[in-house]
Amino acid sequence: MIGGNYAQPVSSKEEGVVEDITMAILDKFLELKQQKINFKENSHFYGLDDSEIDLDQIKMEGDSKIKYKNKQDLKVVTFLISGYTTQGNKTSENFGKLANSKNIESQTNLFVFFKWSDSSLLQILKTFLENVMDNYQAKNYKEYLENLLNNWLKEWNCSKILKKIVYWLIKVLILCIKLTTITNYFLRKIINLFEIALDSIIEDFQASYQQAKDGGTALAEYVNNQSLMGKLNIDFMGHSLGTVVTAYALKGLVKPARYVILMGGAATVTEIEDSYQNFQMCYNFYSTKDNVIKIFLEKAKLIGDQAFIGTKPFGLNQNFFNQNTEIDHLNYMNKYQEFYGIAMKAFEDLSENQIEETEKMKKQNRDSSFISTQTPDKSNYIKIGGAVLGIAGGSLLLYLFLKHSKRVYN
Repeated sequence: MIGGNYAQPVSSKEEGVVEDITMAILDKFLELKQQKINFKENSHFYGLDDSEIDLDQIKMEGDSKIKYKNKQDLKVVTFLISGYTTQGNKTSENFGKLANSKNIESQTNLFVFFKWSDSSLLQILKTFLENVMDNYQAKNYKEYLENLLNNWLKEWNCSKILKKIVYWLIKVLILCIKLTTITNYFLRKIINLFEIALDSIIEDFQASYQQAKDGGTALAEYVNNQSLMGKLNIDFMGHSLGTVVTAYALKGLVKPARYVILMGGAATVTEIEDSYQNFQMCYNFYSTKDNVIKIFLEKAKLIGDQAFIGTKPFGLNQNFFNQNTEIDHLNYMNKYQEFYGIAMKAFEDLSENQIEETEKMKKQNRDSSFISTQTPDKSNYIKIGGAVLGIAGGSLLLYLFLKHSKRVYN
């Protein structure tokens, strides 16, 4: 640990104060948790009005929870998948503005929020307090802090010598903190708490990342098991770790999805491109100013050294769209409606162009077939001419032969 281990005696009064404060915070957390997390166990799907949705009933007359003008006109189901720390929010808090989408297709589109985890700021706080109560010794953060430092020094525009000096100064500073005798109990506790907080955040994020992959696999199973889904177009719209859920859902689909919209993605380029045959079109909203993806994933490498779609464009063909939004990670939540409209417009325009190109090719093929039936092929003329010449030449030779024979006979 940065703060090291300490053997200085601590008065029972100081320990009692810290324990009372910790217990008070833990009690408050449990109270807030009961108020904030209010959903039925095993419920995963919700409408924009926060009502629970049963996928088996999405086109049944008896399901009054799904509200739109004519349920039998339903053509598209769009799964909305939010990211890390927002799973505790209601659908209306995350995606409510999509109800005002002016895209004409939204009139026959059912937006379904998929709750894949209970990850939230409260969950991180719970992990932190439990670690504090268990006298947890923080250590995991060191590797990622080292990665962060090394990557920051690599990008720092200065001489290599200066970088080395700064690097070793930081190392010496950490060592001094470890060796220095800190007699103040509260100062030592603050350092320990800071280390535990770092480890708690890392632990919770990595657990949530695994949940995102498992959630994507589960979502694919839900979709594949619904017989009604075979008649509907399936779209995905994911943000942050929600793009990881999307990636793993795409991998498991029996019927390919139609459109995929990704924002501030924590998914890797490989995770999306490996499933390109399982969707028709994809729009990636990324940002070169997304500090969350840059710091925690690219520099600290919390889930390995990989290329993430949240900070760079990618694609294998013309069915991939990319836009640099130049906004930070959390700002996407205020842009869901805007970016949904942009993506749908691009998809529709490309679809229309592809239809026009297809019709143009069909017309050209029809015209070529018509001309070929009306006009003999040039090669046929050659064949006919050769046959005529052959017959004429043969007849001439036969005539000369007979004439010569008569002369000889006479």
